[in-house]
Amino acid sequence: GNAALTNAYLNFESIYSTEEARKVAKDLLQTQRTSLPLCCAYAQLELILGNSAVCRKVCEATLSTYSDLPASQQSGAFMLFLLFSQVELQVGDHISILHLMSCMVEGKFQPVPKKNKTKELKALVVPTRLVKAHKLFEDKSKEMSEVHRKHPVSKFTPSPALYFMTCFAIFEYASFGITEAIQKFEQGLSMFEPNTLDHEQLYIAYVELVRFHCKKNPSAPALLRNLLTQAMEAYPYNSLFLTLFVVGEGRSQIVGRIRTHIDEACSHHPAPVLWLFAIKTETKKLGSANRMKNLFERALEHPLTQNSVIIWKEYISWLSGNGDAREAKRVFYRAIRHIPWSK
Repeated sequence: GNAALTNAYLNFESIYSTEEARKVAKDLLQTQRTSLPLCCAYAQLELILGNSAVCRKVCEATLSTYSDLPASQQSGAFMLFLLFSQVELQVGDHISILHLMSCMVEGKFQPVPKKNKTKELKALVVPTRLVKAHKLFEDKSKEMSEVHRKHPVSKFTPSPALYFMTCFAIFEYASFGITEAIQKFEQGLSMFEPNTLDHEQLYIAYVELVRFHCKKNPSAPALLRNLLTQAMEAYPYNSLFLTLFVVGEGRSQIVGRIRTHIDEACSHHPAPVLWLFAIKTETKKLGSANRMKNLFERALEHPLTQNSVIIWKEYISWLSGNGDAREAKRVFYRAIRHIPWSK
């Protein structure tokens, strides 16, 4: 089948039910066992559902045979190496990550027997091999950067370079630490055009790794906060960045920073998603009735958001929930005048 169409279908299914998408992927694999994109999608869905053991098994089975594929198709395995390394990262198995990433740049996966795994890995992950792997990563990243510059990929399709640069950053993290990983993420961001899927997805991977590091090292919250500020400037509508920012600032009890950021974002990038985020945040975290009303009114005054059915509905619902039936009725009739088609 068409790989792009299959992935689009699985993405569509996962919006409504990750479990259902997993079942679809599993069924499709019965007839497309050698499809790297499908194996990647299935492994990713298992990881999302918390089935890290299944994800690891799928990655191992698929990577054991990927080197038999034509060279032009082998870069499709970068995502599997990435998923596999993320599973190992969650359990703090850095030596397994170093082995996996070395295998990736060497071009052949070498499974490690479960029996005496630690001993086997120590024999495989030696300093000379890591130095060679680092050199291979550097050379390949330069080559990919050049190819990307001459032949930009689609803005809406992830490229192998996205997964390769994320793997490079994770390799550096397992080898040296967060500082070196950050350098590779910044290098990767400079490779991709802003406002492309690759650029935004690399930012997400960057944020996720720094977030993971900060969980393990609670003394460094500013590292994540500064990165999120940078990421939100580039992608103001990204719900992950917004959520992590609000959660982080909520923990620090600094309400002003949340309000300042959200107010500025709504002023500079007016869109229903940002106004709704501001409204929901105020409801859950801050709870000022006057500010809530002000947010709704500002959202419904703006030409880009005044026809948003969901914002009108949220406003009416909030007023009703606060016992202000008269005002809710007045806003209801205002909504009918603005969006008569929604009746």
